[in-house]
Parts: sequence; C-alpha cells; structure tokens
Amino acid sequence: QSSNFPLRRKKSIIRVTISIGAVISQPIDIVKSLIQRADKLMYNSKISGRNKVSIEEVALSKIIKPKKKN
Repeated sequence: QSSNFPLRRKKSIIRVTISIGAVISQPIDIVKSLIQRADKLMYNSKISGRNKVSIEEVALSKIIKPKKKN
C-alpha cells in the first residue's frame, strides 16, 4: 500500500511521502553510529523513489551467536 496520500489544507493539497532507514542494533553500537547508518539508508530510500523502507543487511552470524559447548 502506498503511503503517498493527499492532505487537504484550505485550498491546497499537500502530498506526503515516507522514506525509512532501518538498522539492527548490536551490543557494540553507539547511538551516533546507529543514527548515521539509518540516515544513510533513509536517503537511499528517498533517491530510489520514496515511499520505501531500506533495511541494513547484516550477517545473521553477527547477530545470533552460537551457544558455547561446556
């Protein structure tokens, strides 16, 4: 579903679009780094047509750590 919808204000119509950048936080991340990465992805969504979500690709091995055997 497109998130481009008109907002009517008096005699004007304002079109709204949504561009989102999403990242996955890891234990070593700091807030500044997360915001910078999400911001970069958001601009990627904007330049590739707007009304899109860009999600950071992270290897699952970095997120899901195998349990150590005792």
